[in-house]
Amino acid sequence: MGITGGRTGCTAEVSTVNSSTGNEALTVTRQTFTARQLRRLRRIVLSAARRAGLSAQRSGQLVLAVNEAATNAIKHAGGRGLVEVLQDNGNRLIAVVSDHGPGLPARVALHRPGLEATGGRGLWLMNEVCDRVEVSSDAGGTRVRLEMSLSA
Repeated sequence: MGITGGRTGCTAEVSTVNSSTGNEALTVTRQTFTARQLRRLRRIVLSAARRAGLSAQRSGQLVLAVNEAATNAIKHAGGRGLVEVLQDNGNRLIAVVSDHGPGLPARVALHRPGLEATGGRGLWLMNEVCDRVEVSSDAGGTRVRLEMSLSA
């Protein structure tokens, strides 16, 4: 299952971590995490975002989105996960949060949940603050890819 959203709209395609020119993305940081390491993870992502050239506001938004994805991994996927922050040709910063949990239900939305909903606000929030959000999930786990343009 895969869904895509973000400020630039929704599509059904799932792209890879390579840039559109075929060059490999530069890994800025790679960090495993547990619940005890969330504070440190937020600092690492903030530092990577600022070094890559995101504004303070956009860096904070990326940290918020990564924190939401990491919290979901901790809550639903055995308490641990992996975050990779990549810089793609200097044009965008990409954070990928992955886990080895049971995957997501087939019907997951990136739209704002209703007042009666008991969950789903994290995915909606990620979609609101990132330029592009891709979620892919299967029996081997879930992968959330968050993109922020460095020129915005």
